[in-house]
Amino acid sequence: MNTTPDYKFLQKADALFAEGQALFGASTFNEYYDIFERAAKIYLQFQDWEKYLQCRYKMAYWKMKKNRLDESKKSVEEILNLYQSKIGKDTQLKGDLYDLLSVIYFDQWKYQESLEASDLCLTIYTHLNHYKGICSAHIGIGNVYNHTFRHREALQEYYKALKIIKTHGFNESGYIYYNMAVAYRQLEHLYLSQTYYQKALFIFNKNFEQYFVITANIQISLGEIAALDKQYELAKSLYQDALDILQKKELINSLTAIIFIHMGKIFAAQNNWKQAEDYFEKAIDFQQKHSPDDYEWFSLSYNILAHLYISHEKWSIAEAYLQKSLSANEELTFNQDMFKAKNYSDCAYVLQKQNKLEQALSFIEKAVHHQKIASSQQGASSEQVFLNLETQRIRIYFRLFQNTQSIDYLQIGLQTIPNIIRLIEDIRANVFQEADQINFNEDITDFYQLATDLLYEQYLLQQTEKTLKEIFLFSEKNKVHSLLSTIKNVEALQLANIPKEELRKLQQIQSEMSHCQTQLQEDGLNETKVDLDKYAEELVHLQIKYHQLTQEIEQNHPEYLTLKHQMPLVDLEDVQSQLPTSTALIEYTLTNEFVYIFCITSQQIYLERIALPTDIHSQIDTFIDEGILGMNRKVYVQKAHQLHQILIAPIKKKLDKNNIDSLLIIPDNRLLELPFEVLLTQKTPFKTAYSKMTYLVNDCNIHYHYSATLRHYQQHRNPHLKELPNRFLGFAPVYDEQQFPAQASGELPVEATRDVSIQGRNYKALLYSEKEVKDIQESFHKKGWEAEGFLRSNANLEQFKEKVHRIPTKFIHIAAHGVSNQKKNILGILFSPNIGNNKVLGNESLENSFPFNVRQQNMAKDKNNILYAHEVYQLKLQSDLVFLSCCESGVGKIAIGEGILSLNRGLLYAGVSNIVFTLFKIYDQTTAIFAHHFYDYLLNKEDNYSKALQYAKLQLIAEDLPPRYWGGFLLLGD
Repeated sequence: MNTTPDYKFLQKADALFAEGQALFGASTFNEYYDIFERAAKIYLQFQDWEKYLQCRYKMAYWKMKKNRLDESKKSVEEILNLYQSKIGKDTQLKGDLYDLLSVIYFDQWKYQESLEASDLCLTIYTHLNHYKGICSAHIGIGNVYNHTFRHREALQEYYKALKIIKTHGFNESGYIYYNMAVAYRQLEHLYLSQTYYQKALFIFNKNFEQYFVITANIQISLGEIAALDKQYELAKSLYQDALDILQKKELINSLTAIIFIHMGKIFAAQNNWKQAEDYFEKAIDFQQKHSPDDYEWFSLSYNILAHLYISHEKWSIAEAYLQKSLSANEELTFNQDMFKAKNYSDCAYVLQKQNKLEQALSFIEKAVHHQKIASSQQGASSEQVFLNLETQRIRIYFRLFQNTQSIDYLQIGLQTIPNIIRLIEDIRANVFQEADQINFNEDITDFYQLATDLLYEQYLLQQTEKTLKEIFLFSEKNKVHSLLSTIKNVEALQLANIPKEELRKLQQIQSEMSHCQTQLQEDGLNETKVDLDKYAEELVHLQIKYHQLTQEIEQNHPEYLTLKHQMPLVDLEDVQSQLPTSTALIEYTLTNEFVYIFCITSQQIYLERIALPTDIHSQIDTFIDEGILGMNRKVYVQKAHQLHQILIAPIKKKLDKNNIDSLLIIPDNRLLELPFEVLLTQKTPFKTAYSKMTYLVNDCNIHYHYSATLRHYQQHRNPHLKELPNRFLGFAPVYDEQQFPAQASGELPVEATRDVSIQGRNYKALLYSEKEVKDIQESFHKKGWEAEGFLRSNANLEQFKEKVHRIPTKFIHIAAHGVSNQKKNILGILFSPNIGNNKVLGNESLENSFPFNVRQQNMAKDKNNILYAHEVYQLKLQSDLVFLSCCESGVGKIAIGEGILSLNRGLLYAGVSNIVFTLFKIYDQTTAIFAHHFYDYLLNKEDNYSKALQYAKLQLIAEDLPPRYWGGFLLLGD
């Protein structure tokens, strides 16, 4: 054999290699495989192993791109074996091979193997200082984390990659922003998700010709976010933009069919089913014509359509689509078990809804079987999936019992409960962030509701006190657990003898997280454009750091772990022992079918169950929007009495029998947004004067809490606050009076409401808020009690924080604009900006106390003058009562099983015992009058907050003012 090198052949191989590289760089996948194959044969002949393996790598990459994953994986493994024997040392090629292997494993949903391959290529690239490779490895690791529900860790990897790109100028930031948007969407941070999608879009649009496919993908994702926000026309426009891109480029692929499905979903949401189904048929026809072998598309798409019909209770259509999805699963070469588990679970749900219960049970067993296989293959945590499957199982047993009245089914369901509780506790032990706890509590609400239904059936059969107590405990388990655990965590840290240095680190991290959240919320309100990447990255880093430090403390201090997870729920005897003889605690629990009403007095315990009206949510919406806020009397008197008959009438005789004149109400779900005071105890003609209506508040004073356990815990946590000296702090920024000059008669204007949507820097003046604080302060001085008032520029955020932290204050009163942007989950109170002229209201001249206007804002040392909800957690308050004289200070997102995520949560955490808050917009003049009556009763008649609130309401009722002006003031506490 002639071994003399023939350099002409080598030159030919090099030319082929260069040609292939050019095509590879341009992602022309259909053209370069043969070129590299020809070059590889020449390099092998001359044993140029590095070039030969380079060619083989490009050929394996081509197979991966063609979705021939098993072939590609086999090729990479062969190349790596040959590489190890022929080259051995670390080179970029070795890193590239492991990078490709990680992608193949990822596409096969073998996440643990993908992560291991990414870690190997990261080590190699780092050793070589190959920054582009390092960046790629971080992205690969991030993608694995994203798909195994470790979204914050994924974001941390993406930010590492982003930092490398910004330092070294690689052109990969668009992909990173895109992946970050996906992660934030999974974390339900829709504002950040939308922002990063838009960042990615901006980058890809610069080189549109190369990136038009991902540009279309981003338009689809933005459309989905718009649809979630019910901005349907915007969503349609974004979907159409994506469709236009693909049609303009004459690209025929599955993305077009996906857009058709999304368009159909919008029409379905608008109840235009004819148009929706036309789009669905169009999507399926298109896919069958152009990609009939894309079984993964059919499996996922049929499942999406099934869920759409499930959400509209079109069970038979949903079942048909799920069967089609299962058929498509059978054709898949991988991931069948994961898809099958999901489809069988969904089928079980639909069958149960159609009362095909035995078949549904069989499908649950199949779902569990396939999920176990999928979990072992993916290396991902699946506890949540199994929890959902067990909850479905218990739901079916409950339905079987309802249908047959067979005690056997009831017993099986009851026996399943302890196993599910253990699974819940195992998952919960590894959930550290409050946001994650809240999401988890929403997920397990269905189980607690089912357990309540099962236990009640047992109670009907046995009438035992033990079962009654269990029902009450399950009612309590599903109320503000994350808030309770957050408060309990503080106590555990204090009692576990943890070194001060470790506690200081935790507090520092919490403070830094709060600062980052503030900066991001400022960006969300368009107040100040911040360095979004910087603060978002820092927040993710801090959250992970907090998680890790907490884990270390748990490991090093077992007593902390024990104390932290000791969450004793208050029992019925403790509740009874704390109730005055004339007070009843009314606790509501809403399940899918029933309303459970516990009525607890110091002498007796009653439990009523009534059927849950299917339209209860719309009744509440209509009552509040039209009856109260819209002042439609016909609607008001009708709904106010209807809701009374549902919620109060079932226990009315018990209340009368026990001479109850005070109600402590613990609502659930949408009842949290209902002011019970305004319900009407009798049918009322709509022409009746407001002053003559039979309001529930006429019969009793009413106060609220989020759970009996939280109330019990707060009473033991803050017993000293009731004994604080009668000291008052009042804050009223007043704002810009130049916009609302005094009327000719000298009266103050009444137009202003105490809410603000921040888009600019001018705010409605709240001139009565100044009168309100002065009036209360004067009343305190007359009693010889200490009182300080801060107005206008003196009512700034820095002053507020300094004053409430410095010394215990029994009463804190804030008369200000409430900030509410529920779309972006932004809640807060608008103070004056700090301009360095802090004068206390007293005998001093107020010449240096400016109105809050644009000039003052420009002079401000600190542009941040909003106290955001998350910042309240950082306050250390020692106050028995905080009166939030602001619009909608008690509103926020309702998290099922957790309550309203409002300012109140932070105040309870910070150490406040009682809070007067508002559910509606409130009016400047009437609010000042209302506050005057409240404090007048408190200072001159009786030190009882709920009676003072009742008195203030009755005074406004006597003036024939409708509930819009007084019904939104509620008391949280005692």
